[in-house]
Amino acid sequence: GDGRGDRRRRDGREESGVSGARLYGRIQWRRNDGLGGLFVVLALFAVLYAILFPGILGLGAASKFVQGWFPTALVAAAETIVMLTGGIDLSVGPMVSLGSVVAASTMQGPHGVFGGVLATLALGAFVGLAVGAFVAIGRYPAIIVTLAFSFVLRGAALLIMPRPGGYVSPSLSDFLAGVHPTTAGLLVLLVVLWKA
Repeated sequence: GDGRGDRRRRDGREESGVSGARLYGRIQWRRNDGLGGLFVVLALFAVLYAILFPGILGLGAASKFVQGWFPTALVAAAETIVMLTGGIDLSVGPMVSLGSVVAASTMQGPHGVFGGVLATLALGAFVGLAVGAFVAIGRYPAIIVTLAFSFVLRGAALLIMPRPGGYVSPSLSDFLAGVHPTTAGLLVLLVVLWKA
């Protein structure tokens, strides 16, 4: 009796898992209904790009291609997360600029790359905490707070580094922007984490 009951429960769980996967597939299909033409145009552009630039399908060229737009994809993902929670953040772009300036300014210090990354993460946490405090505790509209912060962050970036400059470790630069497909791997990781 118990064996049959366990088997029935296990079969029920497996069936609900399969029906859940089917339901998810149907929802995704309906959500993307009408986008078929867009995917066809995208595929045509990809084929045209491959014809015009034959080496693009090689590993090195593909990784360079991904490196060009990967930072923008990260910023878009960050903004999407904010918007999915019902908010808006107009300071994301200037925050990236200030983070880049801080990283380029601090990586030359005694702590090297680790210090630069740590300083950038600390800056992001501080700015996020300040914006969150104004919005959550002060009850100010997020669009006003983040717009104001965007000007402050852009000004701070210009104060720290008025002209292009700074330093990035050659090893870090080679790791992220060299011939290795690091950014492609990071992109795959981002997509997997997004879908999880």
